[in-house]
Amino acid sequence: MNRYPPTRLLLVAVLAFILGWLAAAAWLGLAPLRYAETIEGTVALISEDGTNLCLDLGTGGGRRCGILAGPPDVAVPAVGEPVTIVVGWLRRSESLEQQIFMIAPSDGAARHSAGGAAR
Repeated sequence: MNRYPPTRLLLVAVLAFILGWLAAAAWLGLAPLRYAETIEGTVALISEDGTNLCLDLGTGGGRRCGILAGPPDVAVPAVGEPVTIVVGWLRRSESLEQQIFMIAPSDGAARHSAGGAAR
């Protein structure tokens, strides 16, 4: 009696290959988006359309600005609101990368469930 049908074994093998390929691409830097850091701060400026965001990083930290990216159902933070931002680099071409900001998942979920204004 065969416990694992051949189709299930084939599916597992294909899935393992895909996951291995994605891991190798991320390790080699070939992934289109790579993680840089996570920062916390207070929203200093935000564009009217909610696509550009500047954070005050606190005493002596200065200010960081970037393009706000993410799902459209995540609410845009208000000026003066504390927020955690995940900073990433988006590959635009072979030699050009662009820094982008994404609201940390815990902050975005809390803001969305609280009924904040969506982009």
